[in-house]
Amino acid sequence: MVSGKSLAATPNPPPFRPPPPSTMYSPILLLLFSLSLIPTASYTPQSPSPRRTFLATATLTTTSLLYPTTSLASGGATAGGAYLLSAKQRYNERCISGVKEYAKLSSIDELKVWYKLDDVGGWGNFKASGYLLSNAFRRSSSTPPEKLPAVKKWRVFEGAVEGMGKKGKKGGTLEEGLAALDEWIREVELGDGIKGI
Repeated sequence: MVSGKSLAATPNPPPFRPPPPSTMYSPILLLLFSLSLIPTASYTPQSPSPRRTFLATATLTTTSLLYPTTSLASGGATAGGAYLLSAKQRYNERCISGVKEYAKLSSIDELKVWYKLDDVGGWGNFKASGYLLSNAFRRSSSTPPEKLPAVKKWRVFEGAVEGMGKKGKKGGTLEEGLAALDEWIREVELGDGIKGI
């Protein structure tokens, strides 16, 4: 039996206060912390009461649901309009650099050198960013990329460049590539054709 003196000498733990929203922990850590407050089989006077444990768990759960961390709201490919807008902003400059470099080409030999470049303005970078920019022009997430008008026009230009890069003059002409590029630029709203950039 516990005497009245020993109970008075045992201080009560301070009441639980959740951290402010600016210093929120991830919900998983909050859940683990709240589980650690559940009393074990050997209940002692120093352990928190079951009612206090329940209130702490409820408070932590509610707080974690009301203030989710930024890592849980990262978005991604299914995030909708805001994601697509940032994709357009992200790839515009890289595509404009590629368009300017392609427009400077005056021979198939120059194109073959440009075709092998992977840095910004080169074909490797322009090929990737051009496709991604084209794919950002969608009205529905259920539409496959190859059915999008911007992707179709990009594929025409890409085919012309790939043909010239691999086969030289037999693969096409720079003028054919310029005409296809001009159509694509209008479709992805980079300007009013090559001259508008």
